[in-house]
Amino acid sequence: MNTQQLKIILTVAETASISRAARELYLSQPTVSNSIMTVENEVGFQIFERTNRGISVTDRGRQMLRHAAVVAEQMEAIGRISQEEIVRRFRLIAPSSLRIERAFARFCRKYCRSEKLQFSMYAEGIGEAVDSLYQGKADMAIAFCPIGTVETLSGQMRQKDVLYTYLGRQPFVITASKDHPMNQEELTPETLSKYTCIRYRNSIRVESFIPETMRVAIGTDRVIRVESRELRMKLASQGVGFLAGTPIDPAELEEYGLVSRPAYGLSGEMGYMVPKARQKEPLVKEFLQLLLEELRTIEGFQENAELKV
Repeated sequence: MNTQQLKIILTVAETASISRAARELYLSQPTVSNSIMTVENEVGFQIFERTNRGISVTDRGRQMLRHAAVVAEQMEAIGRISQEEIVRRFRLIAPSSLRIERAFARFCRKYCRSEKLQFSMYAEGIGEAVDSLYQGKADMAIAFCPIGTVETLSGQMRQKDVLYTYLGRQPFVITASKDHPMNQEELTPETLSKYTCIRYRNSIRVESFIPETMRVAIGTDRVIRVESRELRMKLASQGVGFLAGTPIDPAELEEYGLVSRPAYGLSGEMGYMVPKARQKEPLVKEFLQLLLEELRTIEGFQENAELKV
């Protein structure tokens, strides 16, 4: 089989449709179908099952596709070498967090003068992140979630050859302007429900990073959603509402006239996920080191004592 055929079967698996794969690859449907047949004949087993509902991947097909994704990526890398191109690519999935953003910014500064650079960072839920890592759409994912959440996904991660490493615990805090009336009250879910919560517009996509008790407490009846981190901070500084999430840098608290208080004993688990085949890649290790340097500046962060970077 050749690189084009690998790309075809990977696209069919991703789209679950021969017609959609053909449109994405600008090929005819017969070309896609013939490529699938050729590859299946070559490997000696069925990769896809065809039903009235569409196409699904067989168990043996899933095993093959894991390897095919790695081979396809390596073939692309070889092609870039042959063209005398050095492409640095790093795709990160992460929740909104100042420390992660700082680590990513430092990471980008280090390589910003590279001739070929393709870096990206975006948010997804943990389950989605596992799928994206498995499908080769991302190189690394940061998980921030309730203690024990990752354990519920251990089977899915094993099946998709995704490795998880625990980094440590990070506290949750409630942040509001210094003169906000909630600062005179005990922080309880009932207290929070009386006031407006300022959240990121796309926070629905990353709800899995927030403990269930926190989601209940901040509710959905009194919510302002914005995209800009700066606007979120300004609204809080003006007493419009409160922020719920990870600790904010002390310098920013002072700049915006904000105070943070522990969210009634809540803390979250911080860790990272990578495809098994990429765990030793230099870019992954370099970003991880930068991230740990930032996390260690958080008051109350409890680093995994057994962590080895």
